Amino acid sequence: FYTEIILGLPDETFESFIQGLMTLLYEDIDELRVYPLSLLPNAELASPESREKYCLQTKSLEIERLGYWGSGPREFLEIVTGTKTMSEEEIIKSWVFVFTLQTFHINKWLKYVSIFLDREHGINYRNFYEHLISAVGLNSARYPRINKIISSFEALAKNHQTIGTHFQLSNHKIYLYPFGYASWLIEEDRNSFFREIKDFVYSNFLVDLPADLLKYQSDIIVSHRYNSKQGCQNEYAFNWVDYYEASAPLRASPQRISYADRSFAIDKVSFNPGDMLGWLRAVVGLSYRFKTMIHQPETRKTTESIHSHM
Repeated sequence: FYTEIILGLPDETFESFIQGLMTLLYEDIDELRVYPLSLLPNAELASPESREKYCLQTKSLEIERLGYWGSGPREFLEIVTGTKTMSEEEIIKSWVFVFTLQTFHINKWLKYVSIFLDREHGINYRNFYEHLISAVGLNSARYPRINKIISSFEALAKNHQTIGTHFQLSNHKIYLYPFGYASWLIEEDRNSFFREIKDFVYSNFLVDLPADLLKYQSDIIVSHRYNSKQGCQNEYAFNWVDYYEASAPLRASPQRISYADRSFAIDKVSFNPGDMLGWLRAVVGLSYRFKTMIHQPETRKTTESIHSHM
């Protein structure tokens, strides 16, 4: 199931907003959509009395229609950028946190890593993702891919560009939401990304992530090299499927997992192996509605393997 929430409501604080997000994550929501509070003409919140009562700071933002500017009358929306209980800086921090959760947890690039850290080491989601955000700038040379992703989120948030798509791929007429742009950056070299994550987790939490876990985390997300005619097969040393889907205790259990996805998203599209743009459209999707990201359970087959690796 998915959840839609509004950021910047009167009396909301940074702490209550972040705690609300954490509640949703622990409910294992499938989708998270966050919108800025908008002041519409003749609405009570748009009245001079409400603006003064809640100390509403606002900005006029042009509405972008999937990256296509100029196709019709220009439309603007007055969005709230600060309130009596939530400063502009806190709203900016909230948006960076939202983009981070949408990319790494909702889109699952680090969901299984974060669950493992929470269950096995007591590192809760908030602690993990806040540390990930704080890595920007402090260790940009050490974590270049993470830095580029989080920095892009910060740039959007500081300009309050929080509605619509704001990233255009070079030389392509494709416009992406923040999670789509981040997914593209990761997929360009996902091995490097997960090496950065392993280093980051050890440096910040003194936890040496098992190679088997990182392999499972990477493998479960559909690769642009995936061949839908052949499917794919991977072997693991632990019972990751039961661990995540049935909350079973983690144990050594050599397994072979096969996937046979033939098409993706609600419109059942596919792509050719190695076609990054095709992968982007089919797996990541150009909107919230069409993304798939992971191999689907109904195509999965799990069998015992006589081989194991750590």
